[in-house]
Amino acid sequence: MSTRALPLITVIAAGGLALSIASAQAPTDSAPKQAFATIDGVRLHYADWGGAGPWLVFLTPGGGSLDEQFGSLAPQFADRFRVVGLTRRGQPPSAVAAGPYDT
Repeated sequence: MSTRALPLITVIAAGGLALSIASAQAPTDSAPKQAFATIDGVRLHYADWGGAGPWLVFLTPGGGSLDEQFGSLAPQFADRFRVVGLTRRGQPPSAVAAGPYDT
């Protein structure tokens, strides 16, 4: 792991997801690896488009899936970044957990 990736991984760790994403293997083709991580009892969906370098994390806006929002955009950054995306809680396929929800 490069030292350039540490600040972003630290930020992700504050949200409780660093261990799961950091341990995921980068996909070898253009389709992202789809997986789930359970954080504080909430099942969260993430996608990993691979790549190397500093981490670039896409977050879904208020609705829509990672594929719909970033499926064609995210792979374009994999030559410069490690590209992952997180589907926020309450947005399928992530679990609907007790609110309130806030950005």
